[in-house]
Amino acid sequence: MVRFDVIENIGPDVKCRCTDPGLLLPRANLTFWRDGSLVRERNAMLPTISSKDWLDIEFGIAEGVDFIAISVVKSAELIKHLKSYIAARSRDSGIAVMAKIESIDSLKNLEEIIQASDGAMVGRGDLGAQIPLEQVPSAQQKIVQLCRHLNKPVIIASQLL
Repeated sequence: MVRFDVIENIGPDVKCRCTDPGLLLPRANLTFWRDGSLVRERNAMLPTISSKDWLDIEFGIAEGVDFIAISVVKSAELIKHLKSYIAARSRDSGIAVMAKIESIDSLKNLEEIIQASDGAMVGRGDLGAQIPLEQVPSAQQKIVQLCRHLNKPVIIASQLL
């Protein structure tokens, strides 16, 4: 996780110094914390499913995959859209859609996302970049309990040790 210290506020912008360097990916979300509380979140303004993702989804449908896992799920609408897309293009619409829970938005809309999906993946690494690390285990437990309650499979992924 890349970390910055804010040096100066300049209107709507901030001038920062990098204190923990790393790679900033194109779809990166920025969260601003002060004294352990979320101040503001900025999401990448890119579509959740890229044109490359759509090509991969088409390939998966053609190959008859068992499930498609989708990252950066912020609401149930994305799951519903993907399921509709798969149903319209697949003779056997038995392809399951798994939602990767990895952001604050995912947690805010957790119940509707899990209800709309066929299962979930807990993205601990990305989630730990969005919420304080000490809150990741309780968020994970909440996701697992909800999936069990709704009889949906759940996968715990990344940053396990």
